[in-house]
Amino acid sequence: MVLLSRPSETGGIKLLLSFLILGLLISISRPEVYSQTVSERASASTVRLVAFFGGGSGFFVAPDKIATNFHVAASVERGPIFAKVVDNETIWAVEGVMAFDVKNDLAILKIAGAGTPLPIGDSDMLQIGFGAVA
Repeated sequence: MVLLSRPSETGGIKLLLSFLILGLLISISRPEVYSQTVSERASASTVRLVAFFGGGSGFFVAPDKIATNFHVAASVERGPIFAKVVDNETIWAVEGVMAFDVKNDLAILKIAGAGTPLPIGDSDMLQIGFGAVA
C-alpha cells in the first residue's frame, strides 16, 4: 500500500520561488515590448526632413530646434527644407542652421513654429546592466 505524504513547506516555497523567478525571466526577456514603448513615445518628436536636394530625419531637442546630421542640414544652402512628424499633418519650414559640427556630422536646425521635444535621459544616472534602445 502506498501512502500519500503531505508536501513539505520547503517544497512549496521552492515551487513558488521557481515560478516567481520564471516570471521575472520572462518579463525581462521581452525587449521588443520595451523598444515599442520607447518608439511610441519618440514618434511625436521624430521628424522627416524633406528638401529638393535630398532629405533625412531628425528630432526635436527644443520646441523650435531639430537635431539632425550635418550632411542633411547642408542642403539648406541649396533650397528650402521642411520638417514633418509622421503621425501629424503639421509641416514646419526650416529657417536655418543654428549650430553644427562637421567632424561629428551633427547640426541643429531652427524651425518656424513649435514641436514636441524628445525627452532625453540623464547619462549620469546610467548604471552597468541598464537596457538601452538606439
